[in-house]
Amino acid sequence: MIQRELLIKTVQRAFSTLFAASDLADWRPLMASAPDCFALSLASGRLPSRLVETLMEEGSGERLQHLAVNGDVLGDDPELQARLTATGLPKVGEAIAIDRTSRSPWWTLRGCRDILAAARPGEDWTLPGGAVWRLASHGPHRRRALVVCPIGRTARSTLIDIASDLTRAEQLRGLLTVHDHDGGLVQLGHLNQNKLRPEAAEVLRTVLATGDAAPLREAVAVAEGTEGLIEELHELDSLDECLDMLGLRVRPDWEALRRAHADRPFGDHALEALATHPDCLADLRPVASPEAAHATQDEAGRRELAALVAKHLGDDVERWRAVRARLPRFHGDLTDLLVEIGEAAPPKGRAKPAAWPGAGELPAWDKVASVSGNRAKFLALMDAASVETQLKLVKHLDDRTVGDLFGQGVWHDDWLEFAMKARPKLYRLALAQRPSLTAEAIGTLMGRDDPAINARLFLRTAATGPQRERLLSGRLSKDLVERLLERDGGFRGRDAVSCSNTELQRHILTLVRVRGILPQQRLMLNLWERGGPDAVRRLLENEPEGRKFSQKVLRAEARKPVRNLLAEPDADEALEKLRAVVTAGETPEAQAALLRKRGTHPEASEVFREAHLWQWDGLLAEHRREPLGTIVLLGLAEMAECPQALRDEAERQQWRWIRETNEVIVGDTPEEILRDNTAGPWLHVAVREGAVTWEQAAALAQPAENALAAMTGPDARAALAPLVREYLDPSRDSWMLALRMLPDFVGSVTELLHTAALATTAPH
Repeated sequence: MIQRELLIKTVQRAFSTLFAASDLADWRPLMASAPDCFALSLASGRLPSRLVETLMEEGSGERLQHLAVNGDVLGDDPELQARLTATGLPKVGEAIAIDRTSRSPWWTLRGCRDILAAARPGEDWTLPGGAVWRLASHGPHRRRALVVCPIGRTARSTLIDIASDLTRAEQLRGLLTVHDHDGGLVQLGHLNQNKLRPEAAEVLRTVLATGDAAPLREAVAVAEGTEGLIEELHELDSLDECLDMLGLRVRPDWEALRRAHADRPFGDHALEALATHPDCLADLRPVASPEAAHATQDEAGRRELAALVAKHLGDDVERWRAVRARLPRFHGDLTDLLVEIGEAAPPKGRAKPAAWPGAGELPAWDKVASVSGNRAKFLALMDAASVETQLKLVKHLDDRTVGDLFGQGVWHDDWLEFAMKARPKLYRLALAQRPSLTAEAIGTLMGRDDPAINARLFLRTAATGPQRERLLSGRLSKDLVERLLERDGGFRGRDAVSCSNTELQRHILTLVRVRGILPQQRLMLNLWERGGPDAVRRLLENEPEGRKFSQKVLRAEARKPVRNLLAEPDADEALEKLRAVVTAGETPEAQAALLRKRGTHPEASEVFREAHLWQWDGLLAEHRREPLGTIVLLGLAEMAECPQALRDEAERQQWRWIRETNEVIVGDTPEEILRDNTAGPWLHVAVREGAVTWEQAAALAQPAENALAAMTGPDARAALAPLVREYLDPSRDSWMLALRMLPDFVGSVTELLHTAALATTAPH
């Protein structure tokens, strides 16, 4: 069923694409000869203005019903919308109601009210499926348009059922509709005034007391003007409702809106709605987002603070010490404190420096200390200083304050170079505890091969898979092992592969599967090299059981060959055989071969989840030697460690992958691409990427129906128009044959049009 609907929509788009490319002066003969081809194809896609005018002049409810849902034609043409709603045709009303009750309507509340206001009694408005029936079956936001409907008791029922959800203007309009079309004063007198807003109820009482509807008409005019809009913009809390109410006003009084906003600011949704109007005043446009405004203010504040720090503190350690000592007792603005310290007389003599004020220890190795209160204030001052001042200052700071700066301060690359050269390990430890440490900085700090530093680095979220593997393969601190043994998750695929602690390795294996035969063999090879064949035997004889997955920790394809090697008499020779197998499989050439073999298979995604240690430089060289497939590139690009060069290659190939069907567009030349792939929406991306042109698509893409359905943009129509005008316009017979042949034609668009013209041209 779904497939059939897709086929119908494709041929509809194909018909409308052909129509849009035509320059026919008179559409009536073709419409009369092929009414079925026009029916549904009018509902989407651009259409020639002459065809639209013909439809409007003809006034067929069936055809205008299809046109009414064509947002490509009507969406940016308010005048045409107004002409369509003025017809008052029930079928048009039904189409608009269908759109208004959809998830993403483009018809406005005003358009819906206009068609309802033009409705005439005795027509099919209230029958099941009709406009009134559809709107009344939905919630207040959709139903509110019915206050203008003159059919039966529609407006009265709306006031009875959802009065509390209506604005003052809508309530008053509903009352006027009841007065003029549904029983006049008698029916107005039966309404429950307690359900109305006080202002509307007061007007109703006046009308009932005097028998004169003039006060009601005057109240409607006021409420449906700018005064009512101001009230609504303050009341309504959704963007859609604000847009609807603004759209009901033809010419808002922008000065009145500006004054109202100055007196009582409108909310974000109201301002956002007003900003969509071309006449909106600058004062009524939304300011930058709070985050952006705050960021701008922060940047200006940081520049000002940096200037004050440089002026009053500079790189004078004793002034910095004085600032830190005064902070607990100072309750004013930081700038005042800077001025106070800067203008104070320098201390006499050279007294021995006291301990740094507020001194403390570096946070525990696996903790990130919060920086608040006086520490946050002092960090703000340190952030405002130059990096040269910071690096002079850290030599005098206590451990905790060094941790504050290197762990939470604004990053400087110079910190890393300083820490790597400095004798005290404190600086490297503080950097290693920085939560936002980058993979590059992690790699640099790993160069020290210090277990205490490495323990901290393993906990950093930016550590790559290969970095984590290396960190666990070396000397592990007791603290890190104990901490990780307590973990019930958070491990990655290769964490266990080279882990130097057997207990921790087994723990990791119970929590995360090492995917892939070769990675599992690498795990056993590393274990053999580190602990001998007995270590591997213990693993295989007492294999850990997965706690979060049902399958065995090791696959039979990985386990069996290693068991056979363990059974050989010469352990060294057996180890060398295993090493040769694993090493050969980890070369770039072998990895590229694996990817080429499995990268075109429907289960290609599985290979990218396996715990391979990808040889990125070698893979890039292999790709340049013989391009990897599109799916392979896209899969590799999803990996965090993938180099930018391969990501760029994947981005260039992205257009070839059709996500919905998991198909790949093949071919290198335009001829190959268009000949070897079924035409479809992918043509848009292929043209955008410069792989083909629309002229080539018209000439070569097959079948014609699919190609035409894709040729919806202005550039595509520009390429198609000369062909339509050469082969079809103005011949009704050529058009008729092309339309009838289109659904089953297997050739290209050019071949279709040429065939139709050739078959209907009289011989000379």
